[in-house]
Amino acid sequence: MSYPAMPRRTLCSGVAVAALAGLVLSVGAASAQTSRPGNWQGVYIGGHLGGAIGSASGANTSGFTAGAHLGVNGQFDRLIVGVEADVSATSNGHNGFGAKFRQGTNGSMRGRLGYSFDRVMVYGTGGFAVTNYEYRNRIGQISRMRAGTVLGAGAELALTDNVAVRGEVLHYNYSKTSFAGIGGPANVSPTNNVFRGGLNYKF
Repeated sequence: MSYPAMPRRTLCSGVAVAALAGLVLSVGAASAQTSRPGNWQGVYIGGHLGGAIGSASGANTSGFTAGAHLGVNGQFDRLIVGVEADVSATSNGHNGFGAKFRQGTNGSMRGRLGYSFDRVMVYGTGGFAVTNYEYRNRIGQISRMRAGTVLGAGAELALTDNVAVRGEVLHYNYSKTSFAGIGGPANVSPTNNVFRGGLNYKF
């Protein structure tokens, strides 16, 4: 049993966002000589866009993702502690063997721990996630909502005192989903590796 390869457009999106993250990190390394901690404290809002390399019980479910996020940072010299919530739409899915498997939206609530190099911040993040899936074949369709976990890392570059760009990588792991009632796979274990870039505005 074989499945189609990851779409080329999704791979290009992942490479582009990974390149953005690498650029931000390289600027951070160059900024490490500065003696200023920068100012990252406050509430911010933003949007993000990227690619999701996904799988479900061996089937390739890769696609695109886009959404918005809202967060708040507290700052203690160079240490950044924050909380962020996000929601995204995704085109992740798989068509094959007379059936369609689709992931609709996903959201998360994550803690963030970062370190500031003046206008560059690097951070780790982790928390809880939730998503909805739909499976459809000739017999009918069924939807499921599942909770999971998310872990990742990223970097932000402050373009001004209020505007910053970011690049990040996130790994989502959701609980098993059963579609056996309508002839689908008995147990589907969805995972997503998301590569995305974003833009923030800090109030």
